[in-house]
Amino acid sequence: DITVNDGSVVFSESSILEFLLSTSLTISKGNFEMHNSAKFFAGDTIVDIIDGNLRLFDQVTLDFDSMNILVAGSVEFNGESALQASQSDIDIAEGSFSTSGDASLQLISGTVIVNGGNFTTHDAAKLNFTSTALQVQGRVILNGAGSGYFE
Repeated sequence: DITVNDGSVVFSESSILEFLLSTSLTISKGNFEMHNSAKFFAGDTIVDIIDGNLRLFDQVTLDFDSMNILVAGSVEFNGESALQASQSDIDIAEGSFSTSGDASLQLISGTVIVNGGNFTTHDAAKLNFTSTALQVQGRVILNGAGSGYFE
């Protein structure tokens, strides 16, 4: 298990983060950011961001299987960032979920919960939610020329 207190975790350039075994990453009072073409692969993992944000930029790739992401802040997918997740949950306790640019999200058999904020897309974002529940306490705002598939 990895814990970061009063600081952020930032990956950039072509860095790769891979969790092969069941583990947890806890970030308290800091952000989890990925830039450029960084990649994050994980299975059976919990990411808990307390009083911080999950922010992805550029051509970042996330590939998750059986992952739980808990964020007490906002989640942002920017640029050409891509998320592919199966049997994974994203729970945003006190913030918003937003996409911009050509962000691509594919979620299969999971949930996305946004409490206390909005779910917003901009530009040409692509969303594919298959057997995935979307629960938003605020507003759902779909802007731009993006596409969405919800089953």
